[in-house]
Amino acid sequence: MAFLHLPERRVSQYYCVNPSWLYSTSLSTAPNSNPLDPNKPTLLMIHACGSSSASQQLQLQDDRLRSAFNMIAMDSPYCGASTGDETDEILTIEGAADIFLCTLDKLYGDRKLRFSILAEGFFGSQAASWITVSRRIAATAEGGGWRADRT
Repeated sequence: MAFLHLPERRVSQYYCVNPSWLYSTSLSTAPNSNPLDPNKPTLLMIHACGSSSASQQLQLQDDRLRSAFNMIAMDSPYCGASTGDETDEILTIEGAADIFLCTLDKLYGDRKLRFSILAEGFFGSQAASWITVSRRIAATAEGGGWRADRT
């Protein structure tokens, strides 16, 4: 299983990239991660509140999606296999979205990875919205403006 320890966020974030075998409900048999294929677009999958990335197993197993996209699935902080220190702070949707972004940036370089988002439920869709807005704000602040790049 792939984890990224984020000490500044007090969380150990579980993620899976292009899984080489199918999900199981057992954490001890979670899929391995594989490198991104630079010739495919990337799809970030965000599960619904109280769930885990295992809820996206049908999408991760779909040969049409697997052949067309790099797929990244993460367990939300404190859900599924992701763990963290106990805290008195309330984890907001925005906070969870920031942890997703922090994970992607540490794995693939600060704001270098371009991706689309497949989100489940209220939590997933709100986190996806926050990710989109925060990425655009950062790009605008760096002089990138609001443009639709196709790379």
